[in-house]
Amino acid sequence: MARSFGPSAKVLVWGVAMLVLGALASVWGWLSQIAQASRGYVDTDGTTALVVLGIVAALIGLVVTLAGVWQLATNVDIAALAAQEAAAQVERDQERAERSYAEAARDVEERWKNRLADESGRDD
Repeated sequence: MARSFGPSAKVLVWGVAMLVLGALASVWGWLSQIAQASRGYVDTDGTTALVVLGIVAALIGLVVTLAGVWQLATNVDIAALAAQEAAAQVERDQERAERSYAEAARDVEERWKNRLADESGRDD
């Protein structure tokens, strides 16, 4: 099997958390810049750094989230393949059992026919 199972929950949680926190930090820095500009006080060094770091964290969070979604989709594919293989095995077993039952029924029918033929031959 080319694909391998890997846990996806931790990756997804970390990715979403980083995405949300990065976006919040970026928006907070951006709103701080707007508030400072409206008061005539401009200290963009700290808020600009917060905006840039927030954007970087959000982008990293997006990449990690996408990696988690990829692993989750891979795990779903693996589970579907395993279920398909199990269902195919059950179907093969059922067909084998039906053939065996049909052969046994033919054998019983043949024995009864032979027995009835023997019985009818004795009655003559």
